[in-house]
Amino acid sequence: MKLCIPICTPNGLESRIEPHLPHAEHLLCFDTEKREYEQIALRQQPEGAGKNLQVDAVLCGSIDHVVMRMLAQQGIKVYGVAAQTAAQAIAQYENGELESAVENFGSCSGQKKNPESGSCHDNDCISSEGSCQGCRS
Repeated sequence: MKLCIPICTPNGLESRIEPHLPHAEHLLCFDTEKREYEQIALRQQPEGAGKNLQVDAVLCGSIDHVVMRMLAQQGIKVYGVAAQTAAQAIAQYENGELESAVENFGSCSGQKKNPESGSCHDNDCISSEGSCQGCRS
């Protein structure tokens, strides 16, 4: 299984997780079988780089519904984490402590409904707790 984790700066498995996936400047891709990782700088890549990047799951603190839907359509699972480092997130995943974010959103296109209005927000993000956070992208 190949895991993708948004990180703030490349510091190996001790890298601090970037809380909101679309804000990440780096990704840490971890292969659970080989126990190896690769760090990718997103802002310094030439156009089209990373198109061959293959991952099975994304572990992140929050994600907007557009990215969530895009990943789900590609068969990539998304798991919400509250971990501080990549190593902690990987341990939570391997210990079965994480729930699939996509499965928790029912018929709301990867988006939980607002308890006040009962409708989905177009640009809100999903947090690791599975709730709308009011992030505007």
